[in-house]
Amino acid sequence: MGEFNYPSIGGTQDVFFDRRSSSLLPRIVAGQGTHLIDEYGRRLLDACSGPFLASLAGPGFERAHLTSGGSEAVEMALKFLRAHAVATGQSQRSHVISLVPGYHGATLQTIGLNGDVSAPFL
Repeated sequence: MGEFNYPSIGGTQDVFFDRRSSSLLPRIVAGQGTHLIDEYGRRLLDACSGPFLASLAGPGFERAHLTSGGSEAVEMALKFLRAHAVATGQSQRSHVISLVPGYHGATLQTIGLNGDVSAPFL
């Protein structure tokens, strides 16, 4: 099986929709709450969210990883930080600094960041 390479620009949509077929999709020009506005002014319910919205965020935000909530966002941030450390040859970096006391979410991984060493383990 050959190695897969993500596109150098664009977002995750470029993995699923090539440029030729994506030209047939509605062109989103704005967003308002849970709706997207296409180039003809039609309001479309945003049922898929992230894959098509990164270009609207502006320079420096060409890629986005959306999560369903705060706990998942904190977990993904930790995963990205770890992947970055390993990719840049800093695999020894494995500690996280958090507030004491702190609340970073309700998942097991985020509860582990609360900094309260006296709290009994679940």
